[in-house]
Amino acid sequence: MGHTLTIGPQVRFQIKGTTSRCVITTLAQSELPRDLGILKTAAKYNAANVGVYATVLHGGVIHQSVAAVLS
Repeated sequence: MGHTLTIGPQVRFQIKGTTSRCVITTLAQSELPRDLGILKTAAKYNAANVGVYATVLHGGVIHQSVAAVLS
């Protein structure tokens, strides 16, 4: 929390908080089968947090070839 996520030369997000996940993450998605291990792994290694809430500090265009850097 409190970090800034920068993507490319323009886009910046302020990380505000974690997002906990529930059993919905274990359900089949499109061609992927149901997987109970996803939530178990998230709980074991990251208190079931698998995402973050963020505020956009500066918007812009994101291209697929640009990598995200946590600063």
